[in-house]
Amino acid sequence: MNAEEERDRQKAAGVYRWCETVNYVRSYGHWWYEGCRDVDYLRSKIAEVVRVRMPLSRDEHGGAPHV
Repeated sequence: MNAEEERDRQKAAGVYRWCETVNYVRSYGHWWYEGCRDVDYLRSKIAEVVRVRMPLSRDEHGGAPHV
């Protein structure tokens, strides 16, 4: 295993532990860990989650929805 792969492994382990800690506390919902190296997939997945979790709202002056 080269140095970059070892750093990636350590980062993944840290993120996994963070998710486990947040889930243990139960104050911030349930978190899942998912690794992704495909930036285009990641962008589309984030946009999908934002659309589902955050409905469009109009600004205080009745203007267009903010995305």
